[in-house]
Amino acid sequence: MFVKILKYLGLAILAVLMVYGSLVLFFPIDFTQTVDDDSSLPSISFDGYAFHAETFGDPDNPIIVALHGGPGGDFRSLLPLQELSDEYFVIMYDQRMTGLSSRRSDVEFTVQSFYDDLSAFIMHYDNGQPLSLVGHSWGAMLASGYIGLYPERIKRIVLIEPGILRPDLADAYFAQAAPDIGFVDILNISRIWLNKWRVRIKEDPHARDDYFISMMYLYLKNKSGPEFKGWRMGAYAMDQTIGRSMREPEFMATLDFLQNVDQFEGDVLFLTSELNKGYGAEYQQGFLKFYQNAEQWIVPGSGHDIFVDQPEVSNQMIRKFLAD
Repeated sequence: MFVKILKYLGLAILAVLMVYGSLVLFFPIDFTQTVDDDSSLPSISFDGYAFHAETFGDPDNPIIVALHGGPGGDFRSLLPLQELSDEYFVIMYDQRMTGLSSRRSDVEFTVQSFYDDLSAFIMHYDNGQPLSLVGHSWGAMLASGYIGLYPERIKRIVLIEPGILRPDLADAYFAQAAPDIGFVDILNISRIWLNKWRVRIKEDPHARDDYFISMMYLYLKNKSGPEFKGWRMGAYAMDQTIGRSMREPEFMATLDFLQNVDQFEGDVLFLTSELNKGYGAEYQQGFLKFYQNAEQWIVPGSGHDIFVDQPEVSNQMIRKFLAD
């Protein structure tokens, strides 16, 4: 009897492997292409590296540079900001090795790499008009760190629920931000991992890892909240930042996005959500003391992704802050 059970179990496993092998060979997945392979995507290159980027509005108007979350996200979730282009020149770009930007790079990631890329955009589009930064999540962390380094380049900033602004504040963030993953979630993530091997890589060796991170993130994000979509996550960018900080405590210790922000004389708005009980309004309130001129406004009826939940209200608040 036991032998028969093993026999049928073996046949079942063989059948599953044959079906899976057929899917890999005959039904591959063509994952989202980047600027490397899709010439129709709007892009701009600095020092030989191609960024997926778009601008909206009159180049002579005051500038807003939008910084998306991640590390590893893209600016798709920030697209509602283009509504401000009637008064501002709005610049959005997918950060290096993320979104639809090029994957043809062997650069070692440091926080300074992100600052340098932001500087390249600012220098290229600078029109002599006031310049504002709007950063969401990881993008807000970058915006905060940037004004500590280059306070003279920025007039005012909007920080939308930044994460860990300094290493000694990391424990409080992780205690509240950790995702709730159960057995069913593990099964679905395993399914996503299996599908990863169906992705056709062509000349894009990052495609499979990007697919896995993208699909896993979207699954976890959408299972308990409003639908959220991005173009393509950057697995390499995540590994070289979040992953490295987990592996190397000495690297984590260098990530200070509050350094010298008290020297910034411009206005700072913490735009926070009403419904994010983890690192929303109450958590963000503790950061105001580090800046000279900071205040907090709360977006009613919104979670962390304010432009998904309340795009019109969020834009109205940003417009009012920049006008004041």
